[in-house]
Amino acid sequence: MLHCKVATLPWLTEQKEKFDINWEHKQWLIYWKLFWARQKLKHQKRLA
Repeated sequence: MLHCKVATLPWLTEQKEKFDINWEHKQWLIYWKLFWARQKLKHQKRLA
């Protein structure tokens, strides 16, 4: 039996959620989601 580690998504909050294991090959999607995650974080900091 072959075992390997799969890198998880940085924005994945719950480990039970399914995701595409080839996510590392979709750079544009990664940058887009990280951009929006940073925007939400900045917005939350301004409100606090």
